[in-house]
Amino acid sequence: MAKFDKNTWQTPLQIFQTLNNVYPMTVDTAASELNALLPVFITREMDSLALPWRMFTPAGSYVWNNPPYNNISPWVYKAAKEQRSHVGTVQLVFNDPSASWYIAAYQSCCEMWHVVGGRVSFINPATGKRVSGNNRGSLIFIWHPISTRQDAPLIRHVTRDSLMSANKPVFL
Repeated sequence: MAKFDKNTWQTPLQIFQTLNNVYPMTVDTAASELNALLPVFITREMDSLALPWRMFTPAGSYVWNNPPYNNISPWVYKAAKEQRSHVGTVQLVFNDPSASWYIAAYQSCCEMWHVVGGRVSFINPATGKRVSGNNRGSLIFIWHPISTRQDAPLIRHVTRDSLMSANKPVFL
């Protein structure tokens, strides 16, 4: 039986659907057969960090990325690199402004959405049940396929409940 830990938790489908309504995504870049949110996905065995995401999606498209939380840095750098090949990334991570990857994302992404009003309860892919105990807030970084960035990313605050609506995000 496969081991499931924080690095294999699935994003709640409602949050993914809300984000997908804003930025339609074509590939789940850090997934397994049990937690993939899109029909096309890249597994750990396929080594998403080594593969060009353009192999799986046309230029001008967005990909979904909820990276393993024990090593976020390479995923931030990968999203920035893929943007230079005109692949956009919507990335869900925990909010830690003290981390070096946070600074790298801030310097390269087009948008940052701080999730406010509650914490995301991820899903155990083996049971399909919510996992309690998320002790960190969440953050969404967005790299557009063609950068719209000026001097700094657009910073927004989005309510967790609106993300969970599977409809339209509500910004404060």
